[in-house]
Amino acid sequence: MEINRLRGDVRNLSHVNRQCNKALRRTNADIQKLFGQLASSRKLVASLQEKIDQKEKELRGRREKFLLFRGHLELIVNSLDDDNPARKLIANLLKTLPAEADAV
Repeated sequence: MEINRLRGDVRNLSHVNRQCNKALRRTNADIQKLFGQLASSRKLVASLQEKIDQKEKELRGRREKFLLFRGHLELIVNSLDDDNPARKLIANLLKTLPAEADAV
């Protein structure tokens, strides 16, 4: 009777073991799928970071150009006579432009 009970336990445990192995295979497949998604996400993040870096570089260049443009306008205004209509136009333009490049 004890041997029959042990044989039944072995059958039950073998069945549980097979179920656990199936679950483990499914879990491993899910893990592999998630690793693939993670790799794709990392590539996307790297690509987006490159784009951000490029846009920041472009923005720095535009800020520098803006500051040069504003400086040139200020030089022009200061070199014109007070009654010159161009001086008034440029002075009004300068009033509408931000004083700092960060405001651009």
